[in-house]
Amino acid sequence: MADTTETRPTIFDKLEERGKAEGRTEGRTEGEVDMLLLILEQRGIELDEADRERITSCTDTGQLRYWATRAFQVDTADRLFG
Repeated sequence: MADTTETRPTIFDKLEERGKAEGRTEGRTEGEVDMLLLILEQRGIELDEADRERITSCTDTGQLRYWATRAFQVDTADRLFG
């Protein structure tokens, strides 16, 4: 006889899934930050400590992508953020 009981996710399953999703988001954000810093480095655009902190503390992937696009068009950090 086949088992017809339905398995329902527990609160622990839901919390685990939420944690995994948050981890994926954090990983994507860290990747965006790393890529932006690499682009700026390769283009010879120098960052002071405040600029670097602004980038590394940013959690908005849309903002990071905007800066990455601008990084190909500007020649100074001031213009990147301005």
